[in-house]
Order: sequence, then structure tokens, then C-alpha cells
Amino acid sequence: MVAAADATTATSFGMPTKMAIDTTNHRLFLSDASNCRVLVFNLNTDNLTPFDATADFVLGHTTFTEGCPAPIPAANAHNLSSPQGLAYSNNQLFVADNGYNRVLVFNTSNLSNGMDASFVLGQTGMTGEGTACTATGMNSPTNLVIDTTNNKVLVADTGNDRVLIFDIATLASGMAASNFIGQPGATTCTANTTQQKMNDPYGLAFIGTNLWVVDGGNNRVLMFNVATYNNNLSAANVLGQSVFTTSTIGTTSSTLSGPITI
Repeated sequence: MVAAADATTATSFGMPTKMAIDTTNHRLFLSDASNCRVLVFNLNTDNLTPFDATADFVLGHTTFTEGCPAPIPAANAHNLSSPQGLAYSNNQLFVADNGYNRVLVFNTSNLSNGMDASFVLGQTGMTGEGTACTATGMNSPTNLVIDTTNNKVLVADTGNDRVLIFDIATLASGMAASNFIGQPGATTCTANTTQQKMNDPYGLAFIGTNLWVVDGGNNRVLMFNVATYNNNLSAANVLGQSVFTTSTIGTTSSTLSGPITI
């Protein structure tokens, strides 16, 4: 891994974290967290390889040679602070902007370097960056996944020990989450080790009607059936623990230690 100070070019990374692929327009999006940016690579039509090793666009900066400034500036419509999870659907790129406690949504139908986001979730406006345990707030979001069937984006709101569900059929900046997994409601954000609660959820995966959540602080993976979205759902299955009320670290074929992604 290259240190961030040496990685601010169109051909190198500081700390790459997550990727998303636009298979229709043949583009790869890569979050380069320690450089406070998302890089965009044009792919060949097989969606497997880039045209070359040089990024074609950058989000979060206006040029490829900018890294994370110190001190980190105030939030605005285009800058990023430790961007992590990415999710893409229908010319919309969702970025978990971890350091600013928000999710930015970029319209990728007409990409340009340093472009403004179209919408923000987790803050009431583009200049907000504080944490909040509310239906409209977030605390250090790390990952996202899209339920394309039901027009939902699910956000791992890690610092609030919950997964937020937003109805993205009609997006609006500062909109409230419609449901909360891991908490009984919008204003409870406490960690625990139960069939309903979590401790630092990180990675997310969506398969059919099953949502898989990497519950990192509890050293386990939870599976929720989300055929219907309801608050305070009980997990249907657990991996890494034998029951829902333990969080023991282990080094066996049935245990986990600090899982991050899935």
C-alpha cells in the first residue's frame, strides 16, 4: 500500500476501500479513502479490464494531484472525507462519505472532475457534517447496498449501530430513513449482542430477499429476511457464533474475529 502523500496521481492509490461497476456504461468506481476521492475508470466492453491504468475522472477533487488537505475543510457539495462504501444504480453513484457523516449521491450521466453531488443523505444540506441519532442523521457510515427491486438503498450507519433504509424512488436531500435495522426506532443508537441489535455493522450484501450484515464488533455475520421492511427486525441466522447472544472471538471453522466485509 502506498502512503497517501505519494499516491495523488491518476494512476496510483492511497487506501482503496470499495468498488462499484456500471456494466451499462462500462465504468469502474473506486473509493480512495486516504486521498479523499473516488476514481472513475472507463472499462472495456467486457466490464473486466480498464482501457488503461489511468483514471478518467475524479470525484472529491478537481484534479488528480490533490490528496486530503490538512486540516480537513468544511463539507460542501463536492468534497469527500474518507469515502468508503459505494453503490451504483441507474446513473446514480451513492458514496458513504464516512468523515462527513453522510451519503452523497452523484448523477453519473454526465461526469466531470470535482462535480457537485445531486443529493445528500444523513445531513440536512451539503454543508452539514455532524453526527446525529435521528431518522435524518448518521454517524460514520461505511457501506451501502441497493435493493433494486424495491428501490431502496441500505446504509451501514456504523457509529449508530444500525442499518438505515431509504426509499430512493424519489430522492431528496436530508430525507428521513423509512426503516431501521438494529434499533427499535429512529432515536435509539445503542450497541448490544442480541437477535435484533448490532455493534459496529460494516459490510452489507443483498441476495434475493436476504440482507447479510457484517456485525464487526460482535464478531459475527447476521442474515435478515427483508421481504418486508420493518423496524427492529430479528435476524434469521447468525454466522460466527452459535447463538445470538455471544460475541466471542475464535479461530475455528465456525467463528470469526473482527469481520469487515462480505
